[in-house]
Amino acid sequence: MHLRELSTSEDIDLSCMGLSMKDKFEKYWLNSDGCDVQEYNTLFAFALILDPRYKVQSLKLCFEKLYTDQDTIVEVANMMFKLKKLFVEYMPKGRNNSTETSS
Repeated sequence: MHLRELSTSEDIDLSCMGLSMKDKFEKYWLNSDGCDVQEYNTLFAFALILDPRYKVQSLKLCFEKLYTDQDTIVEVANMMFKLKKLFVEYMPKGRNNSTETSS
């Protein structure tokens, strides 16, 4: 059962449990910068992508539960852009130059 469905259940116990779980999920997964836009924590997304058991496919599945199809594509692309940007930032400077000269 999804957290949204669970939190709106007619069963009081399930509803309370769902609301509690949803609050904990949002506490750790949502960025808390005070803006109205709900942006999921980039660090957790990177951890999911870099974990050999899960990779990008799992991130897509998670985002499909949270967003529309079009928004899922945008969010996954955004996370991949951020990950590549981080990779380039930490890439050794000499390695980048040697790759360009050999081609």
